[in-house]
Amino acid sequence: FSFLLLTLSTYAQDCDDISISTNVESTYSLCNNFKELAFSISAPEEYQTVNWILEEQFNNGTNASFTLNEAGFYTLIVQVEDVNGCYGSKDINF
Repeated sequence: FSFLLLTLSTYAQDCDDISISTNVESTYSLCNNFKELAFSISAPEEYQTVNWILEEQFNNGTNASFTLNEAGFYTLIVQVEDVNGCYGSKDINF
């Protein structure tokens, strides 16, 4: 008489603590109603996917470029999936 005992362990990933850090500044100045913005995410090796959304413009990757043609208040949305499969989002106002 013999038996096999298997123990399966699962480790739940804590997805509540995703920290999203970028080089986005709080203000920008237009010159002749034009400003080219270049954004990047800190610690890009920690992310599988990074999406950047500004108004009607969309970029994906660890770096993004956007063009502003008028002064105003903007909200940049950064959506990420980290290397552990956890999702996070951050709204940045400027």
